[in-house]
Amino acid sequence: MSLSRRYDAGHEKRKTTDVGEFDFEVGRVYSGELSYVGASIAVSGSIHIIDEKLGNEEVGFFNLIDTTSSRRNMDS
Repeated sequence: MSLSRRYDAGHEKRKTTDVGEFDFEVGRVYSGELSYVGASIAVSGSIHIIDEKLGNEEVGFFNLIDTTSSRRNMDS
């Protein structure tokens, strides 16, 4: 799965040392595996940035367990 997010930052340039307004986009590629932990689905994998200069670099990891159905049972 690929996600991209655009950011706007800074403010109008007032001094010669100010950077001014700028924007940039951050993209990440998530890859991993699905498995079961009991009756719940688990997802684990790594997060990569694909950059023109850096190439394909691993920048993080994730481990998730879907507990939605467990929470529904607690609410009733």
